[in-house]
Amino acid sequence: MEEIVQQYLQSFALLRQGTNEAVQQATAMCEVLNQSPDSIFPLIHILLTNDDHTIKTYASNYLAIVVSKSHGNIGDPASVIQQLLQAISKEE
Repeated sequence: MEEIVQQYLQSFALLRQGTNEAVQQATAMCEVLNQSPDSIFPLIHILLTNDDHTIKTYASNYLAIVVSKSHGNIGDPASVIQQLLQAISKEE
């Protein structure tokens, strides 16, 4: 999971640069990462552990994308996110 977290954080750093090239590269990286429902957990980890508001905003936006793409596979997105956050909070 840590590797995926780092890949997301790298893509978020590129987004912050704001250049067209950096944004395109970050978008391409995230599109690959977002293809798997397994990326839900790293994004939630980023939301729970990162203090940077911008990073949390990026993570929450991508979390919504991953959940909506996986909707048919995982059930109600709001319920799933709530359950995941509760499970992670209990682990910490």
